[in-house]
Amino acid sequence: MTADAPRVFIVVATGQPVANLPPILAYGQPGLDGILWLLSAKAKEYGYAHSSIEVLKARGFADHQPLEVSDHPGELAEALREWLGANPALRPVLVGNGGTKLGGLGLADALANRDHCVVYGDGQPCRLWIKESPAADWTWRPYAEATLSLTEILTLTGNVIENPSAARRFWPDLADWPTDSFGEAPEPTAAAHDEFDLYDAAKRALARPPPRYREAAALAPAEMAGWREAVINLGRRIRNLLNAGRNLDGLELAATFNKAADLARRAERQAELLAARPGERIGPRFERATARRVRAWLTIKPRRPIIEAWENVLVRKTAPAGATKPNASIDMDVTLVLTNGVLLNLECKSFESDAKDLTARLLNLQTVGSRLADMYVCAPVYTDCVDRPWFQKIAEMRRVVSDTTLKFIAFTLPGQPPTWIDSAGKEHPCPSFEAALDAAIAPYRP
Repeated sequence: MTADAPRVFIVVATGQPVANLPPILAYGQPGLDGILWLLSAKAKEYGYAHSSIEVLKARGFADHQPLEVSDHPGELAEALREWLGANPALRPVLVGNGGTKLGGLGLADALANRDHCVVYGDGQPCRLWIKESPAADWTWRPYAEATLSLTEILTLTGNVIENPSAARRFWPDLADWPTDSFGEAPEPTAAAHDEFDLYDAAKRALARPPPRYREAAALAPAEMAGWREAVINLGRRIRNLLNAGRNLDGLELAATFNKAADLARRAERQAELLAARPGERIGPRFERATARRVRAWLTIKPRRPIIEAWENVLVRKTAPAGATKPNASIDMDVTLVLTNGVLLNLECKSFESDAKDLTARLLNLQTVGSRLADMYVCAPVYTDCVDRPWFQKIAEMRRVVSDTTLKFIAFTLPGQPPTWIDSAGKEHPCPSFEAALDAAIAPYRP
């Protein structure tokens, strides 16, 4: 059989369809190569090949044939040998990514006496392995640009973008973002976090009135100072009266109580005003600032294994026919699409979060993409702002993330100090955001 003989890709249909397609798209020839889908009873029942066929047909691979096979390796080998015997002119190209190890033994048995090629797509790094014939050496090459887009990955996993008008592909497209120095200039960035810290205190105060000490101190600092002075004066008065053997005057107690009541009323009123204030909250601004910096990073060093970058994507599982209740949405803040179909998501957290919620978001991402999809918790670490009250909350979130299997990436300001010291005097390194992105993508670079 000659190397230019018509080819058929042999693909095991599985519930993880994303890994199978990049080798076909990178090595196959649309309009010329056919696809043979090996369908186990489970794959046939659940339609594992349907979404893959839809994506491949849109790419020009029109010829798809099913072959029902057993999970028994000997029976699988026999069925495939029989099919290949009935199609002697076709040169098999085995896609090694799908199926079980036991099934792989059956495939090897079926192809043992037949000239064939094997292709395999790596998860890390992003590369395609090729063995052109049984006698040839293994070689590899980086993936070209014609691999899976985000919308194709979502089609493969049975999902859709729920907010197509708001979701934005900002690489390689140009993004028309509003002008904003947040995330670039230190003063407006810190001021935005200060303002949000007050807003957060307001929301906490209104959630459990009257306001507690910390919220009151943030919302009504002048009244808090007056109350502290009243308490100090009361303490001195009590000490003097006790030394003189006299009782405390009720008027002095009432004055101190009234100061506390004034403080609570002022803090609660300020909380209501802040909570009702119009304007964009810090979360969307932080996500956009992260996306802008990611795009600048991609522009400076474009030869990375990244074909797309998206922001503000809401993903929803396609509802089955007749369903009356819509599926829950999954929020993807800043997402990188790698050349091998792997998704890397930056989960942007401008303030606080908990490990349980973040772990759930990673699991959701892997249902949207594949088991190889990964997530980084991205939060601001401005080393010039260690004295700000909100910095300690972010530092605590970073500690919580470090105690889990999740990964953390610090969003930094340009030119900030590369380390910071916590309240216990311990020094923490803080590489630049761009250096951290380089480190995150390094395992995927061929």
